[in-house]
Amino acid sequence: MFLILTYHLQVVLHYSPLRAGLAVLPLTVANSLCGYQIGSRLLNRLAPRVLIGGGLLTAAAGLAVLARLDPHGAYLTSILPAEVLVGVASAMIGTATQIGSSIGTAVLNAPRSSAHQQPRQEN
Repeated sequence: MFLILTYHLQVVLHYSPLRAGLAVLPLTVANSLCGYQIGSRLLNRLAPRVLIGGGLLTAAAGLAVLARLDPHGAYLTSILPAEVLVGVASAMIGTATQIGSSIGTAVLNAPRSSAHQQPRQEN
């Protein structure tokens, strides 16, 4: 998405490379804020599947907005809302996936590590 969006900003809207980079920055900011603040707090209250499902729906909404980009559309009304939606979605999915992977690894390794701690019986 970054590559295509950057092409659109530079080729279609005639942004300079610096301006295009700054225009994509809200996606990163939304991702960081949601991942560190909102996603981690919601994960304490919601199941990971709810967070991932909501993230996928949010990503679909953001990509639907991007799919309707107009060559004469304004950055503030067409690109910025889509960037924020995709950034939020990425954070929600990433947070739930990381927490789920950590818990899954711990659950799968617990029986194995306890089996290695038991003393061997000699015949």
